[in-house]
Amino acid sequence: MLRALILSLSGLCFVSSIAYAGSYEAEIKTHKMTGAVNVVEGAKAVLVSTEAGISGSFTTKGLVPGNIYTMWVVIINKPEACEMKTVDHCTGKDVLKRADAVDSDITYGDGVIAAEDGTATFRTFVPAGKLGYSWLGNALNNPTGAEIHFALHDHGPMIEGKAHDMLTTPRGACMEESLPKPWPASARAGGEPGPNKCTMAQFAIFKQK
Repeated sequence: MLRALILSLSGLCFVSSIAYAGSYEAEIKTHKMTGAVNVVEGAKAVLVSTEAGISGSFTTKGLVPGNIYTMWVVIINKPEACEMKTVDHCTGKDVLKRADAVDSDITYGDGVIAAEDGTATFRTFVPAGKLGYSWLGNALNNPTGAEIHFALHDHGPMIEGKAHDMLTTPRGACMEESLPKPWPASARAGGEPGPNKCTMAQFAIFKQK
């Protein structure tokens, strides 16, 4: 239901929007939780932003065939307030530990089962303003200027009776100890735990100009 609502809003809002701001492409990289950060060759993420909200796609490969993945949309409304001590973009510390300063939030993007060849395409739309589902209680307040990250979470192989939970929640079917330690309680409360060892898998970063 959540995914269907997001996709239907995407078509409605972006067709009618006239305040076009920009379109951006970003490379996709493996997450450090996989062991190394590397560019996924042949993969691409796209972001389109307007005053109505943000729309995006994440077309990738190198995933585990048959595993369930969720994509989470990370919003940093005030990227200029990020520390950027060692990198030129906002970090997880900025998002989760300095949420008030950078006006950050995280919301659901999409959920997909990886194909037999390890490929998948995720699509999302996030309307401007208050989020329907929020980790940090903020909003998408700066759709045309926010730094946006798309992050994939690998929930492992499908478990009978848990597919919907795995496709739509942060911790669906995941062992509690396998979730990233910095995740807030709001994320850890989303979905029923299970026996799978989950991990962050891939990400893309958009710095809007």
